[in-house]
Amino acid sequence: MTEDPTADFQEDTTWVNYCRKSAVQHDAGRITIEEYSNGVTLAILSAPISQMERCIELIPSHLAVQYVDFLRRLLEPVDFMPSPKPFMVDTSSEQMIEEKRRELRPKYVRLYQLMRKKAE
Repeated sequence: MTEDPTADFQEDTTWVNYCRKSAVQHDAGRITIEEYSNGVTLAILSAPISQMERCIELIPSHLAVQYVDFLRRLLEPVDFMPSPKPFMVDTSSEQMIEEKRRELRPKYVRLYQLMRKKAE
């Protein structure tokens, strides 16, 4: 008799919870918009694709315009390929850094598109 490997599977909601808690922390005045934006961006980019849109949905409408402005300033000047070092353990190889930039670019583009739509 074989066990179903998905029988006890529960989706990891760590990233979704982080996005929810970050908004609460911002609204309580415990973190700035820059701190909120940096943290949420790292969480969203680290999250599985299945949770990316769920995280974005949790960004309050009163922060959406400011967050889009943060993303615009972060992404447009570098063609949606900012430093990937926060996502890397070993940053000694320029080739590895460039590969990670290219790997993350589609997620950054998607995040920016979804947030621009949300902020309209």
